[in-house]
Amino acid sequence: MKRPYIGHSIEQLEAVFDSQGAGPDTLNDLAQELSFRRTARARALADRIKKRLVAVPEHVVILPPSPPDFPAEPTKHASDSARRVHTQPMETTTAPPSTPLSRPTPVPLGPETLGEMAYTNRPIDLLDAWTALEVLSPQTYRREAELASGAAFNIVSLEKGLPWDTGPAPAKPNNKVYFHVVLGTLAAGPAFDALVDRFKDSRAERPSVAGNIVLASILVDKSGIPAGDMPLSISAFGWGFPKALAGSLKGLAEWTRQEGDLVEGLRKQLPKDEKTGGMGPLTSASLHQAFEWLVATLGLPREHVSGPQFAVRVYLHFRSSIVPDPLLLNSFFLRDLAKARDLAHRGSLPAAVAAYLGERPPASKHDILQNSAALEDAVAPNKAPLGRWPTPAGHTPSLLQQAAVNLTARMHGRTGMLGVNGPPGTGKSTLLRDVVADNVVRRAHAMCVFHEPAKAFKVGFTERVRGETQELYTLDPSLRGFEMVVVSSNNKAVENVSAELPALNALPSNSELRYFAPLATQVGGRAAWGLIAAVLGNAANRSHFRKTFWSEGTKSFQDYLDRAAGLTPPDNSPGLADECDAPLGPHDALDRWKQVRSRFSQLESQIQVRLAELEGLRLALLQLPELRERETEAQHNHAQAIIERDSEQSRLNFAAREAENSRALVAQQQGRIASHTSSSPGWLQRLFRTATARSWTTAQDELADHLRALQQHADELATSRMAAQQRAQDAARAVSAWEGEVQRAAEARKIAEERCATVHVGEGAMAINDDFRALPHGHKQLTLPWLDGELQNLRAQLFHRAIEVHKAFIDAAALPLRRNLKALMDANFSNIHVKRAHLTADLWSSLFLVVPVVSTTFASVERMLGVCPMKPWAGSLSTRLARRRRNRPWAHSCAPGVPSWWAIHSRSSP
Repeated sequence: MKRPYIGHSIEQLEAVFDSQGAGPDTLNDLAQELSFRRTARARALADRIKKRLVAVPEHVVILPPSPPDFPAEPTKHASDSARRVHTQPMETTTAPPSTPLSRPTPVPLGPETLGEMAYTNRPIDLLDAWTALEVLSPQTYRREAELASGAAFNIVSLEKGLPWDTGPAPAKPNNKVYFHVVLGTLAAGPAFDALVDRFKDSRAERPSVAGNIVLASILVDKSGIPAGDMPLSISAFGWGFPKALAGSLKGLAEWTRQEGDLVEGLRKQLPKDEKTGGMGPLTSASLHQAFEWLVATLGLPREHVSGPQFAVRVYLHFRSSIVPDPLLLNSFFLRDLAKARDLAHRGSLPAAVAAYLGERPPASKHDILQNSAALEDAVAPNKAPLGRWPTPAGHTPSLLQQAAVNLTARMHGRTGMLGVNGPPGTGKSTLLRDVVADNVVRRAHAMCVFHEPAKAFKVGFTERVRGETQELYTLDPSLRGFEMVVVSSNNKAVENVSAELPALNALPSNSELRYFAPLATQVGGRAAWGLIAAVLGNAANRSHFRKTFWSEGTKSFQDYLDRAAGLTPPDNSPGLADECDAPLGPHDALDRWKQVRSRFSQLESQIQVRLAELEGLRLALLQLPELRERETEAQHNHAQAIIERDSEQSRLNFAAREAENSRALVAQQQGRIASHTSSSPGWLQRLFRTATARSWTTAQDELADHLRALQQHADELATSRMAAQQRAQDAARAVSAWEGEVQRAAEARKIAEERCATVHVGEGAMAINDDFRALPHGHKQLTLPWLDGELQNLRAQLFHRAIEVHKAFIDAAALPLRRNLKALMDANFSNIHVKRAHLTADLWSSLFLVVPVVSTTFASVERMLGVCPMKPWAGSLSTRLARRRRNRPWAHSCAPGVPSWWAIHSRSSP
């Protein structure tokens, strides 16, 4: 965007406006510049411009609104005036069913046009633009089997009838069957061609999208009856597409408010069960009726839509109490964006969201690739986490990896966000491991504060059920804030992360670290070293975890806690308790806790001392040039002070001699006056003023005048002598002061030199000094500063000890932990009874004590954690955003070749 008046003051802008040659082009340029200014004077001038622009000739037009991801570029024949006129928001209209996918005509410029020209990056506007992108970013498919995870045999054609027309649809043995009935589809290619044409994408290679878009789906059971709480799903794209063609992008932010009415309207088109009052079995006729209603209501072009043709079959185990999740038709961000928009309206955006949207920009920004001081500070020893993930010998993180780990560690307990960008293979998973290790070590430190782990739990709910008292517990706040959730846009990425962390190959082959390894293997379905992470998210994953972790299988964590709490006696039957060396009871658990706690604290102190030594070395190396310069300067100033002292002493000696001489002259003059006074004429001569008397008097007056002059000069010399004496004393004190400064500077320099001589960085790392700074860029990036091999081994051992602390803490707090976990598992994580809802955060945090990391997709976050109250849960979320910008034509202007990034979001207690 060109701003020809960007350097003009408001006085200059007013002068341009008042000039004779201020035509439409100039007025448009002025209006554009004023849209960036917020003073009352600027607004007044903008109003004057609007009034003058009313008389703009009719041939001047404006371009349609351009999507936020790329600027609309005018056609070759567009006038300069057209390029400079601001866009006008259009009224929301619904296209009639027969509306072709045509390009709208330009809109004439009128006085109302410029009412919206003052653009600002307000959070609400950004959220509206983001929502518009998400609405216009549908899930597409080219082959129907893609909707069934590639299983073509689960695609059921509806051309010859519905699967339940002749009775309940058959299912596989030991399974229940459900169907996602696809109510209709829209051809993606023509739709996106129309959108790209509508918003004037003039690039030579326009983005293209192929395939189809599901307009709506209905989840039904074997009898064709809609199943679950939310059986109906409608595509946001199908709703927003006609509105976008009509020119209304701002209106797309209303999707979440309109969705409920559309779903209810669609529900009314489906058959009713007269007996129950609920929905009855679907029929072919009702499906086609619902399809026709949907197309007419949305105003979709009929030539590019297709009616119900197939369904997607889904099987669940016959004992499962859940229903399949609905087909994913829309962006999983839409509901969150709507919540953020509501919070923005109320001025209560969370700190991280406000920072992300630019409402609360950071106080300063540093490009650590360009700002070497910021990078060196980021990798300073005092910024390094105490623990790290174990790696094979010789495997060290790169310079920027360690900087990212350190910066993440600094965010603990604070609200913020850190983005880490990199293509595949650059170590984002390695970064995640070290972040996990840091979190585990920090929580182990918090655990060690408790002499008795059970006292970290306080009774928060009590209920008598069938003569038995049931209790649930709150968790001490010091043990919360360590929860980690890894989130991705697709299940595969989630599964990869959750499989990598517990996998045996995630540790060196010689590592003996194990943490409920048999249970982790049972949960993950592959050989694992420990229960460090688990896949949750959708209902099927949560159900699988609940069964394999808690209630079923030969290795039940519930049985393990029963043994550790002393609820069941030790026996010789195989199980998790025996394989994982469960304590014999509470007393044994407490004894083990004391030993583990002591070992962890000792190693932690050892690492803290070593990091403090290295930080002292870093500061010494950093300060040594300055200290040497300070000493040199002090020596120079000391020498100058001596010269000045000697000079002032010379001046003082001279002033003293002059003062003594002056006093001597005064004394001589006083003697002359006394001698002259003794020869005074008699009183008769003085009475008659004889010539002798007059001569004597004149001489006497002259002698007195001379004495006064000598006395005045002597006084002045005495004052000068006192000033010279003060200057000499000051100069002498300055010499003493600089002598002390020389001694202090020399002492500081010697201490720094001694530290540099006595503290060394071992093999596998390098101190940041002149040699490090002189390394070529590539070599420097592969060099780890400060954290040598010996220290890295200690840090990895601390992670090992921290895992031991977690297990011992679990053993010693088995009873309250068992009760909290049972309540969470019985509720399948999200169906917690209203009486216990206030403890939802505590129940989840109890699970995180056992499983430090859980993963989910964005689409499942709300269903998994939506009931968890925000304020009481001081969660620390480490979020992986591996979002593929697929089927989104607007996104091609984003950085190519960078398919994934990490955003580490920390939330502290309010």
